[in-house]
Parts: sequence; C-alpha cells; structure tokens
Amino acid sequence: MLKKPTLVLLLLFTCAIGICQNKPNNIATPKYEFPLIFQLPNDEWHIAVNKPPGEYIFKRNGVTDSKGNLVIPAIMMYAEDATGYKQDVALFASKKMQPFTDQGVKPQHFLTYKDVGYPLNFKNGIYIKGIYTANNIDHVIYMIYLIDKHNKGIQVYMDMTTEVAKEYEPEFWVTIKSLKEVE
Repeated sequence: MLKKPTLVLLLLFTCAIGICQNKPNNIATPKYEFPLIFQLPNDEWHIAVNKPPGEYIFKRNGVTDSKGNLVIPAIMMYAEDATGYKQDVALFASKKMQPFTDQGVKPQHFLTYKDVGYPLNFKNGIYIKGIYTANNIDHVIYMIYLIDKHNKGIQVYMDMTTEVAKEYEPEFWVTIKSLKEVE
C-alpha cells in the first residue's frame, strides 16, 4: 500500500492531464463532510475522489492547451488529526511539503497571516504558490496548510499546467478566498 505523501504525489503528477469520467457536481460545502468550509469555482468542477471525512479530490472538466493536450485542473483536500503538531502550522507544512519539494516543486511565494497579501481567512495557515515540471509540462501548484481550532491539519492542493493558468487560474482564487474554518 502506498503511503499518503506518495499517493498525493502520484495524483498531482498524473491528474493534470487525462480524461474526466464523473458528471459535474455543483458548489461544495454543506454536501461534503470536511473540516473546512469551501466553495468550488463553478459548475465545471466535479468530485473525482470522495472519501469522507479526510480526502476529497475535485477535477475540472478538461480544457485543451495549444498543443492539443487535454488538461484537467485539480483541487485536492486532505484532513487529519494534527494534535501532535501542537498548533505549529510551520512544522505541519514543512513535513507535508517535503515530498513535493523532493519531487521538484519549487516554492515561488510563501505567505503567513503576518505577510502583506496573505489571502486566507485563517491565522494558523501557510499559503505557498509553486511550480514544477512533469513529463516536460510546466505546472503551477498552490499548497495551503492549515491547523484549525479543532486540531485538524488541513492540506489543500490546486494544480494545473502553466499554459492554461492565465485563463483558468482565477477559478482557484474562488476556492482559496472561500476557505473558512468550521465553528
């Protein structure tokens, strides 16, 4: 059985190009058991993996890049008990981000709630925008790490190819701005 970081990496590096099989599914939160309130960008997004309460993967209906590749942007969310991190989101993020950096993800922007431009509604969170190349195709990836007041460690990953990002990256911002802590 694959360990979770390996599984996440496999999903990241394979989910961006492929064929969607699920039917569209509308806006998210009340319908999903997840320790985070969130909204999907629009009706082009649907659930691809539904393993409540700790794992959800949403994929967008495919878009074609200039080379004719079908690109399928993905939003992946994971939650786990983070009691052992004692609310230290930096330690949590460091541990969860390590497999990505080991595989070539290069962080470009790193923000905490103390930084200007921090886009999250959580104080105990870290926002990272990075890039990587897989199969000779450049990608942009958002990595968001949160620990909520219920000691849930939450990971949110958003991935698409760089070429389609100019047109479709704003959809990620709909979800990023909607992230809120469950009371």
